[in-house]
Amino acid sequence: MLTELRPSKDLLDSNFSGYKLSLDPIPVYRQSIVEGVDHVGQSEDQYSFIHTKLFSLHNHLYCDPWRDNTVVFIDNKWQVIRASVLPETGRVDGLQTVWKLPHQNQRRVGHFNTSVLFPSRDIALVADGCGRLHILDCANDTWQCEHSLEVTADCGNVLMTAAVTAEAALHCVLLSLEAITTDPVSSADPNKPRPASVKSVLHWLTLKKVDGGTWSVECTRQLEGAGAVDYVALEPTGAALYVASNTTFAFSFDSANPLPPSAEKTNNDELNPPAYTWQQSEDDIKVVVEVADGVTRDQIDVKVEAKLLMICCGTTTIVEGPLLYTVDHKLTTWSLQDNRLEVTLTKQEVGLMWSELVPSDTTGRQVIDPAVVEEVHSRLSHLCSDTQVKESGEGVAPTFNLDQLEECDSAPEDSRSLVRLEPETHSVSHYISLAGHQWLTAVLETADYPACVCVRHDVDGCVWRLDPPSSTSAEWPCKHVGTFAALGYVAASKTQRKFLVAAQDLSYAVICEAASRVYVYRKATKVNGELRNRKTSARFETVAKQQLINLETDSPVLGVYASPTYLFILTNDTLYTFHIQ
Repeated sequence: MLTELRPSKDLLDSNFSGYKLSLDPIPVYRQSIVEGVDHVGQSEDQYSFIHTKLFSLHNHLYCDPWRDNTVVFIDNKWQVIRASVLPETGRVDGLQTVWKLPHQNQRRVGHFNTSVLFPSRDIALVADGCGRLHILDCANDTWQCEHSLEVTADCGNVLMTAAVTAEAALHCVLLSLEAITTDPVSSADPNKPRPASVKSVLHWLTLKKVDGGTWSVECTRQLEGAGAVDYVALEPTGAALYVASNTTFAFSFDSANPLPPSAEKTNNDELNPPAYTWQQSEDDIKVVVEVADGVTRDQIDVKVEAKLLMICCGTTTIVEGPLLYTVDHKLTTWSLQDNRLEVTLTKQEVGLMWSELVPSDTTGRQVIDPAVVEEVHSRLSHLCSDTQVKESGEGVAPTFNLDQLEECDSAPEDSRSLVRLEPETHSVSHYISLAGHQWLTAVLETADYPACVCVRHDVDGCVWRLDPPSSTSAEWPCKHVGTFAALGYVAASKTQRKFLVAAQDLSYAVICEAASRVYVYRKATKVNGELRNRKTSARFETVAKQQLINLETDSPVLGVYASPTYLFILTNDTLYTFHIQ
């Protein structure tokens, strides 16, 4: 089911005049971190775009959504440190060590950063980045480990989302990166193959307490995709998984509901031929279906709409579902000759190259047109050089910045999508195209509900709440709940942007640069008295403020969390608490 994001006009401000710089001071409290923050950088083997994004944008400051103004981080001794704002004083009263990770898995090259999540008030999950997951009782000031298990033995992983259902089942999803193929020629050491490409693997675990109160794994699922992940969330009932990415994710393993043989992976096309093939040029797309002997034109049914394709042969449906982008359905043609059905679709946007034909369908395969390959090579020829790149001076590596990537490093922004995946059918039940909507951030509105997604619409940042589909309607109810005026435009101008976060009540948004600058954008509020434009004499009843925070430190920003009243910023040696409201 294709769902379209249509912003509510009531939540848009067409008369927004921009953010006014405010010099009002923001009270700040500082807590020194003696041992420093545990921080893992990229290794030489982790060179891909997906690795760069995962490491550069990792937020080392984890909020406890069940307790007001409470955050945790992990120091270099693998101690879990908690910081809470006391209501009586309005400031953080020291840093408290609540637990220490055991060194069951020694960190080595290729491992990830640690991560923490709070699926319920009494449960905390800690992943050590080395492949091991710990389930802890966090009800008291000193946490107790209830269960530990190894999720990935050969590589590290990062916690993405977790939830506890009404049936007391604990669901958690971890992300790991694995090599698809190896290319020993490209490696400096021929005896040590270097991965040629990387895929993202989502490990979906379902655990329950058995007799004696011990945790037991009930189900293990895996989903794979050849791209980076922006957002992962579990439906409150555990019935589906939401994934926002620039690629298609599909189930590759399910211990509770094994995949049918037709869905198993194979590299031999003769054993598992595609139902159809398609290739594209800048102007059109050609879909080819091999049909059996004796099939006539009367048995062929081709239906094409602006964003829908259906091809049937007799009683068999070859492909049916929403197209990735729009086509001019009035110009569609098809022909049947020599057991070969060809359907030609005309692109609505000439020059836009599609990454998929029908995102919800996995039975087809794209065939690259040699003419297109030659044209791409000619366009990218300026990126090749016979001159060896020399090492630059020492220093801190710059933050990940999408604007600094070359054309060969990233997938098109318009190929992004948000999908709902069901484990029962192992398929995409609902699909939202994020074409033209730049991903901005996720906003945790309530502790027991999936985080809202914030994407760019025109110049604004619109926040959407993802509700589970009802039994009476097939649509995916996505509600527009708030807008950050001009945030999409502002974020695009911040070329050194590292983190973009927003408060739960949507009262303000924050953009953190990698170094020391932090920008706070408050929503428009009524002003006392009268405010006029000096040039036009126009009157303003509300004003949106922008504030600049300079941390005055050489340490890079490692984490940030925005609550309705406090802004927490983490560097390697200091935890800053800004009293925003």
